[in-house]
Amino acid sequence: MTEASPVKEIKNEKYSSLAAVRQVSSDLEEASDVDEAFQLNLESKELVVTEEINKNLLRKVDLYIQPMIWALYTLQYMDKVTNSYAGVMGIQKDLHFAPNEFSWLGTAFYLAYLGAEFPISQLLQRFSFVKTLSACIVIWGVVLCAHAGTKNGAGIITARVLLGIFESSITPGFVILTSQWYKKEEHFARIAYWFSCNGLGGILGGSIAYGLAHHSDSYTIEPWKVLFIVTGLISVIFGGFFYFYIPENPSKAWFLTEEERLFQVQRIKGNQQGYGSRKFKWHQFREAFRDPRTWIYIIWGLTAQIPNGGLGSFSSILLNKTLGYSPQQSLLVGLGNGAVQIASGIITGYIATKTGKRVIVGAVSCSITLLATCLLAFPSSTKVRLAGYYLIPFYAIGMVTILASITSDAAGHTKKLTVSAAFLVSYCIGNVIGPQTFRASDAPEYRPARVTMVACLAVATTDLFLLLLINVRENKKRDKMFAEDPTWYVSPDNAEFLDLTDFENKNFRYSL
Repeated sequence: MTEASPVKEIKNEKYSSLAAVRQVSSDLEEASDVDEAFQLNLESKELVVTEEINKNLLRKVDLYIQPMIWALYTLQYMDKVTNSYAGVMGIQKDLHFAPNEFSWLGTAFYLAYLGAEFPISQLLQRFSFVKTLSACIVIWGVVLCAHAGTKNGAGIITARVLLGIFESSITPGFVILTSQWYKKEEHFARIAYWFSCNGLGGILGGSIAYGLAHHSDSYTIEPWKVLFIVTGLISVIFGGFFYFYIPENPSKAWFLTEEERLFQVQRIKGNQQGYGSRKFKWHQFREAFRDPRTWIYIIWGLTAQIPNGGLGSFSSILLNKTLGYSPQQSLLVGLGNGAVQIASGIITGYIATKTGKRVIVGAVSCSITLLATCLLAFPSSTKVRLAGYYLIPFYAIGMVTILASITSDAAGHTKKLTVSAAFLVSYCIGNVIGPQTFRASDAPEYRPARVTMVACLAVATTDLFLLLLINVRENKKRDKMFAEDPTWYVSPDNAEFLDLTDFENKNFRYSL
């Protein structure tokens, strides 16, 4: 039976009375289309969130939610790039890799990530969010430990496939978590903070790898095997913590009082979207692909992730073979890259929050990354190349911009998950292509790969400026329609918790 949106049936008509509007709310509620916070919204309708209450709630949510997100995002990055560290710890020799076989470790991971993205997103919507995500974390930790038991290239490529399947849950999961707990103007900074934990993961992972490589004679097994076992066990432990610690949504928050839960509902009401509905809605799925923003996200994901995919697998090798550092030195030098990513996330998060210009901040950061790839690709000086390598983490702010835009601007739970999955599929494709640009025949300079990075970042930077223009245009169009006719659109009662999309809810405004 074809599903129809009650809002679509009336969106081209002016509401003649508030009674008609309330009927839409009633119809949506009876059809189970409403958000999980709908009833709490009715109970909290008379509450007023003062500035003091807002600050106290934000502080409490940050204190209880953010540390767990930071820890897990740090771990997922460590787990993802273990193959890069293993690349200079002897894995290619020990497993008798063919000349281009190492490239397939990164490619296999992202091919699996790509294939699993839509199914995993559906699981996160249809079943318990916390149980599903924690199960994925525990399983990928077990799979990472299993890397140490592989005997050849085919075995470890298979392990990377399984790792990619279950790690595909973490980013869409955290996008939903952020939209549930934070106001629209808080999204960019919070995503910047947890995404910058990739840098912390790089520092911790590189430090662990360096320590293991430095004391390689102390182990009865190869140090890269110890690396996989240690990082895998940590992931298993934190996956268990996540299950018991994180509430299913704010309406079930164990660390908030009953009154605070009601205030939290009112606090996020301005997002024009609630906690999420478990009902899959085909009209929202179709709308996701009619939205030009979705295609902008997809283009950015593809073009920006080709450089990222290459560096994710070959960063340590690039420092070793191209820039001339020893294997152990390359692990230490690479730590600076992580520090820059942490600093850039904190600084840009602060700037975007203060100015409210998140897309502009992202576009400027992407421009810095374009400059960085030019420095890495064209000069012959090792110091200049290293400077470019250290500036490349600013690309992550472009990623933060896209994720924050999906979190804030893709309203409707099915639409949000669909847009997120579509973007992450393109993200995967870029990361699949990236390692393949580093061909063994181009070693040690890998010049074609470095020039490819420049071309891709030029497109990605232009793409973010296009997103800004489209959002400005649509906001002005809606403002103009309201100025000409205040009754052009009258929202249903409790529209914020009826799981409406940004197309359906004309009170919605896009981020700049």
